[in-house]
Amino acid sequence: AKTHLDAALASLEKQYCDRHPDIAYALNSVGKLAQSRGDVDGALATFLRARDNLVGVVAEDSHVWVQLTTNAVETLIMRGDFDRADELLRRALATATPADAAAPTDARPLHPDRFRLRSAQVRVLLHRRALADAEAEARALIADAERACGPDEPYVAIALIGLADTLRTAGRHADAVPVAERAYAVASARADRVHPAVRYGTAFALARALAEAGQHARADALAREAEALARTAGDAHVAAAITTWLGTPKNG
Repeated sequence: AKTHLDAALASLEKQYCDRHPDIAYALNSVGKLAQSRGDVDGALATFLRARDNLVGVVAEDSHVWVQLTTNAVETLIMRGDFDRADELLRRALATATPADAAAPTDARPLHPDRFRLRSAQVRVLLHRRALADAEAEARALIADAERACGPDEPYVAIALIGLADTLRTAGRHADAVPVAERAYAVASARADRVHPAVRYGTAFALARALAEAGQHARADALAREAEALARTAGDAHVAAAITTWLGTPKNG
């Protein structure tokens, strides 16, 4: 995949200047591949390079800009750079008023990239221990996903992960487990019809919630399931994180 992407990018660079949107789309794919292989620094540099090239060329609520920003935010979180992630998040989420029906598609609450930005916002709030704000945003995201897609869609499962992690972080294990169970059930019901990241994300979220509730045997089994799914999907970064978690003594 990397060989083909590099060849495609080289071909585009011969035809267009660096500021052409087609170059940005190609760099976005290169960055996503680097991210999945665990090259977090390389992925971030690629996303930011593409984004910087588009300054003054496209609007900040355009598809390519929002997608690059979203990928950069998620990569910054992977690096642990929550302050910079928050800076990009705040600007991106302020590009349009979500309630405005005339807002560009990419600025609407359940557009895929805006949804990912809001999910990332929950993670940033969690990191800052702003638990009440994180819970409020997670619940709002679930409600938006249910209204837009129905109760049993992957968007709902992803939003439920944020709420489960928030409740778990707050020490509310009895509340976190059923939320994580629902997320896992929604993802598992769709099996191969959902993105692998949703399946291993929900399995690992449930594993963490169960472990902190003292249910270690099932927690380890789910974590190993998540680890295998992540490795099969080529997500080296998440697979490594789960491996580390499995090797860490648990409380509860």
